[in-house]
Amino acid sequence: MNLVNAGCALGPTRLQPYALASLALIPRFALMVLAGATGAESMRGNLSPLSLTARWVAVAASAAVLLLLARRLRLSNTRNDPETSQQEERIP
Repeated sequence: MNLVNAGCALGPTRLQPYALASLALIPRFALMVLAGATGAESMRGNLSPLSLTARWVAVAASAAVLLLLARRLRLSNTRNDPETSQQEERIP
């Protein structure tokens, strides 16, 4: 991740797409922690049905957030891309 951050800092990456992509990492890390905690609890035998249901809800909510962020970032990139905007202007 440090190389990606340095590449974005040194390259022509604008702040808004970089910030949105960085926000997409938060749910990813949360899902990784949740998966690890679920695995540890299941190995100990402490995983209740209520806890498992709450974890699936958290996974679904995180996936929804990631999809919304990806859609917003894709729309932002297509609006700011000169080639895409020229093609949209040519379409009657």
